[in-house]
Amino acid sequence: MIAIFTMSSSLPPAQSFRSQFYPVIRICVWVTVALLALELALETWAQLRTERFPDVTGWLGAVVLPLAGGAVLAVINVLVVLAFPVKVLPQALHCYNFWGIYRSVKWGDIVSVKPASIMGLRYLHVSIPAHSQPLTVPLWLRDMPGFITAVETHAGVSNPLAQALRQATETT
Repeated sequence: MIAIFTMSSSLPPAQSFRSQFYPVIRICVWVTVALLALELALETWAQLRTERFPDVTGWLGAVVLPLAGGAVLAVINVLVVLAFPVKVLPQALHCYNFWGIYRSVKWGDIVSVKPASIMGLRYLHVSIPAHSQPLTVPLWLRDMPGFITAVETHAGVSNPLAQALRQATETT
């Protein structure tokens, strides 16, 4: 007879949460459109100054660079979303800072959480003891209700991060 032993734990295991693609792609589109408009305006101005207006090949060249750059930016951002999940561990939050450097902070060590916005994307800055750069927790995770529940389960509803998450999502 084979006996199978399982470890029982009162807390659920670690959970990973990924950002949504849409907010990141939306920024890529806006940057691409802005660069496209700027490039077309500069090309038209250059054509008028050099008396070669209208030069369709010049405009086509002005369109290719921003569109190619926007496509590359979108691919990079999708890869970043895939590569940088936020992890809720039984003892800690494992997340990245603005520079993409992962750190863990124990639930009891979280004393300060502040709202922030980077390029129109909403985050919470979680201060970490002994580090100058706070963790950046995106407020646009795919399963935001599940993330909040996981944080409250592991950290408790009175934890500053749990309270800030509730407050940030109630005002959305």
